[in-house]
Amino acid sequence: MIRDDIRDVFAETYQGSFKNKYMNQMLFIGSVNEYFDRLAAEDVLDSEFDNKAEIDVEAQRSAWMGTGKAAAAEWDEDTVKRRSFKRSVFIAANIKILNCMENLKFTVTME
Repeated sequence: MIRDDIRDVFAETYQGSFKNKYMNQMLFIGSVNEYFDRLAAEDVLDSEFDNKAEIDVEAQRSAWMGTGKAAAAEWDEDTVKRRSFKRSVFIAANIKILNCMENLKFTVTME
């Protein structure tokens, strides 16, 4: 559901409508992170976890290196983030989805 929602918003709102540059990527990431905040408020995601999306620095660096741009290996993280790659957007997220309590281990010691 989460992946589908994000993909649909990207396709309907961002794809083909925004130039691929750092600020526009951050707009998209901001909307994804707001979506994560709403899901945390609804107890779909763990509100005590830092549910965040960000530019996937390693994927973007690899894309640049794959075109023969060896200097990309030496770029710092901020440089990689600001060097958008052609028409591709590389985003990664770390989220914690909540599940129901089902298993119980309850130890009682009597003396």
